[in-house]
Amino acid sequence: MRFNCQFSVRNLLPAFRSIITKQLINKHKLTQTQVAFKLGITQAAVSNYINSKRAAKCRKMLGDDFLPVHSLAYATAEKIATGETNIDEIKKEFCKICIELREKYVENYNI
Repeated sequence: MRFNCQFSVRNLLPAFRSIITKQLINKHKLTQTQVAFKLGITQAAVSNYINSKRAAKCRKMLGDDFLPVHSLAYATAEKIATGETNIDEIKKEFCKICIELREKYVENYNI
């Protein structure tokens, strides 16, 4: 038995964090430690995201359908870097994307 959020936790969330992490480090020049603090994850997790050791599966599986996650991640990274958002807002936006993908692709991805 699979619950709806299992797909997100295992696939979408790591991909989302990976994009945000790379944006915060490459574009906004934050350190791994700063990114870890802002995202509430460990520095080791940040390192894994930077080196693409996490989240590659989701990108491959969803292909072009991954664009909504990518767009939200870019916007979220910008808001995090400028201090325009908080964790609760990020969670709400991520849940909206997750629900949208589940409703649209339930059969295609066996979600």
